[in-house]
Amino acid sequence: ILVEEHSMYIVNHTGFYAYHNGGKMFYSSYTETKDKFWCTSLLNDKNKIWVGTNKGMLVYKKKEKTIASVESNSLYSSVITCLERLNKTTFLIGTKSKGVLIVKNEKINQILNDSAGLPSNLIRTIHVDNKGVIWVGTTKGISKVVLKPNHKAEVYNLSKKHGLISEEITSIKSIRDTLYVGTSKGLLTINRREVKINRLHPSLYIKKVLINSIELSKDRLNQLTHEENNISIKYEGVNYRSQGEVNYQYRLLGEGVDTNWVETQSRLARYPLLPSGTYSFEVKAKNEDGFWSKVQQVSFIINPPFWKTWWFILLILLFFGSIVFLIVYTYFKRREKDLMQKQEKIAVEKKLVELELKALRSQMNPHFIFNILNSIQHFMLNNNFKETNRYLTQFAKLIRTVLNVSEKKYVSIGEELDMLRLYMNLEKMRFENGFDYEITVDEEIDEDYDEIPSMLIQPYVENAIWHGLMNKKTKGKIIINLSLKENYFFCIVEDNGVGIKEAQKIKLKRKNVKHKSVGMRITRDRLDLINEYDGVNISTKDLNDIDPNKTGTRVKIQIKL
Repeated sequence: ILVEEHSMYIVNHTGFYAYHNGGKMFYSSYTETKDKFWCTSLLNDKNKIWVGTNKGMLVYKKKEKTIASVESNSLYSSVITCLERLNKTTFLIGTKSKGVLIVKNEKINQILNDSAGLPSNLIRTIHVDNKGVIWVGTTKGISKVVLKPNHKAEVYNLSKKHGLISEEITSIKSIRDTLYVGTSKGLLTINRREVKINRLHPSLYIKKVLINSIELSKDRLNQLTHEENNISIKYEGVNYRSQGEVNYQYRLLGEGVDTNWVETQSRLARYPLLPSGTYSFEVKAKNEDGFWSKVQQVSFIINPPFWKTWWFILLILLFFGSIVFLIVYTYFKRREKDLMQKQEKIAVEKKLVELELKALRSQMNPHFIFNILNSIQHFMLNNNFKETNRYLTQFAKLIRTVLNVSEKKYVSIGEELDMLRLYMNLEKMRFENGFDYEITVDEEIDEDYDEIPSMLIQPYVENAIWHGLMNKKTKGKIIINLSLKENYFFCIVEDNGVGIKEAQKIKLKRKNVKHKSVGMRITRDRLDLINEYDGVNISTKDLNDIDPNKTGTRVKIQIKL
């Protein structure tokens, strides 16, 4: 109810009503043609009455006897819970969900909500005392608000921690220094001068340390056995204003445990089944305004069981070490005896292999010379005396090179390449430069030092010429690439001939072909024997299988240097 000299204004759950001259109604917001709306509050402002409703803010113009909503700001459409004047030009609007709206000269100048420090945006009541301090009642306690000239607001909140019997505030009024606060659980009186930040931290004490539910003295805490590992610690903070509701933080420092602070209102911390180790428990308490006490600490040691002590582990290691030593000693003694017998056997087998390799090399040389003589015969029948003489000179040089390496199991890569070049030059002369060749050697290879089995590459080059390039109508090419990787020698022999598949078809058509790759058979037999000791791997691919646009054969040789 708002009373003036000759008028009275009333709001209730049905609407807004104006009376004049002794109680005669001259305006009602509710008629048969208009809906009811719940009105909550009134505020007189010159020739207007501001009316707070559940549908927003309405303004009643006295002279015009009309009521209408405020459309200048969407916040005016919020549910209005209360209205209070701050000064001549400014008043406060409490809302259900937007906090407090500060209106100056009919415009919203500032908003106080949870972002500004209020505990809730649901405002139940607003009161301005004779000092200009704003007291806001919410569903989560009381807020003391002091507005500064720079539009900043200092907010200090009171809750159950500050002694309120209820945080559901319904009304606030003041007389001099006394605040009268209506709550859902009764009326409170608060001395306004005593509402200030409490910077005094709570007193905190560690009351008891329980081991397996039995209290022990502090002297015993450093001598706990591995079975005394169920730890409970009782502590208590004294803060009278908060009526016993004190916030605590505690943590346990030690190896293998979570060292983060745990926040609680409980006065008991439990640590069941802790492993052996050295621990330190820390706890602190906070007053109602967020000031923490000094950290209180208690330490204890849980000793490991005897089977986890260093001396017991050392004895076990010595015991098992002795057993292992005896087993290993017996094993190596027996292995040494077996190894001597195996070495004798291997020496005999290796001697047999070397004799067999020597026999195969002796077969290789006649075969190679036979092929070269056939080439000379063919060349003499088809060329002049001068070219034949040059061919014979090259042949003699090749034979001398072959005889030099015939007795060697291994030759340097340089010797093998010299023999290959002589051989391919002879074949080029015979085929009237029908093919070219290219040899590339990796920089990491030392041609004078690194060694491979003698006459290892030549049979594959010969096979590429006779079966790959000889059947090719255009000029052919042989590429030989030598590389070294992780102490393994790699040789790739690649030609652009007809390829493996086509060569086999041609071979089937020419049944009268007398040339047989004896050198390839002998080389395979040699590599099978060498592979037992040196690890050789040979792979052959048709280039057409890799790239349909290419023809030819690629042979990859891998051997440990």
